[in-house]
Amino acid sequence: MAPMPAPNQTEPVQTQIWVFSGRLPAQGARWAIATAQDHPQLLGQVASNAQGEFSAQLPPGEYTVFAQYGDDLYLNGFQGDGNYATVFVQAGSPTELRLMNNEQAAF
Repeated sequence: MAPMPAPNQTEPVQTQIWVFSGRLPAQGARWAIATAQDHPQLLGQVASNAQGEFSAQLPPGEYTVFAQYGDDLYLNGFQGDGNYATVFVQAGSPTELRLMNNEQAAF
């Protein structure tokens, strides 16, 4: 039997991180890759390492970032205006972003 993480503990995931420019209208927490891969705001993908860490060189601006799980992209963060949550990148300053899959979380 493998130990289970504590209720508030996270496990890193090695996956693809998808980056889109600007804001995207929310369509639920999961978005099919088949739809996302042809989206005009898609900038590209980067891979996270075994510790779940990733980096991307982006110019200053606003971005929507998803983690890939199987055939879907996942982002369970939303803004009050009907869009997915975004991250702002500023010149000369690293931006920290934490993507968390909380589909199986018990609150």
